[in-house]
Amino acid sequence: MAAEQLAPLPGVGVRVGPDGELALGPPRPLIEDLDALPMPAWELFTPARYVSSHLLSRRSPAGWIETSRGCPHGCVYCSQQSFGQGFRAKSPARGVEGARGRASGG
Repeated sequence: MAAEQLAPLPGVGVRVGPDGELALGPPRPLIEDLDALPMPAWELFTPARYVSSHLLSRRSPAGWIETSRGCPHGCVYCSQQSFGQGFRAKSPARGVEGARGRASGG
């Protein structure tokens, strides 16, 4: 597919033309129901490939789970563009399900 065909797609930015001008499609809508997303395929994740240089995390490995997207705050020094303009949270049950999945190694 040519770059010119991708440019109008929501959430897509491509370089077009001989000068490589940036063409941005319209913003992609936010996913409102985060519980509808599939669980991460943790079985494909190899923790040993992501080693931290911090001594504390080498002795006590830590992981992460996603419980929300966006940010509920409006700090003047922060670019909310990187977080999206709306805060959405997963249900508590989905957060627990994610935590249990990570704790079991899957």
